Amino acid sequence: MNETTSILFSRMLRLIRLMHRGRHRQFGQGHHGHGPIADPSRGQGRILALLKLRDGLPTRELANILDLSISALNELLAKLERAEYIERRPSEEDGRVMLVFLTEKGRQLEQHIADFDKVVNVLNDDEKQQLISYLDRMIAAMEEELGESANQPDFFEHLHQMFAEKRGRGPF
Repeated sequence: MNETTSILFSRMLRLIRLMHRGRHRQFGQGHHGHGPIADPSRGQGRILALLKLRDGLPTRELANILDLSISALNELLAKLERAEYIERRPSEEDGRVMLVFLTEKGRQLEQHIADFDKVVNVLNDDEKQQLISYLDRMIAAMEEELGESANQPDFFEHLHQMFAEKRGRGPF
């Protein structure tokens, strides 16, 4: 690794670490009154964020979007169900398929992306577009190296797509 690459790598890790610390400070200490569940980038918060965009998803589809095993998803769903944020009901078309729905309590929960606007708003629109282009190239190179399919978006891409469909724009 040359010196420039090393500096770039260390700066990216530092930014990720600072964003992670900020998120934990904000959500872990319950600054929004709901603790970690209000964080749409982790665990139960990811499920709630997804259901807010598209309620009534089958568990298998949720597991696929979130890249979780069915058993791991069911564990998270059980916690959300006990807390009365979601309910599971059999599909009317196929009783073997379980659909997951938000309860009123789940719909009312406020979720936030921890200060991401503060991080990117130091850039102007052109700089943001350049950064997106650079990150897309880096992601494509990593996907190629790892044999990942660019045709299978991860959770955040799914979230962005569903938000764009629902609101006519992306979440960020």
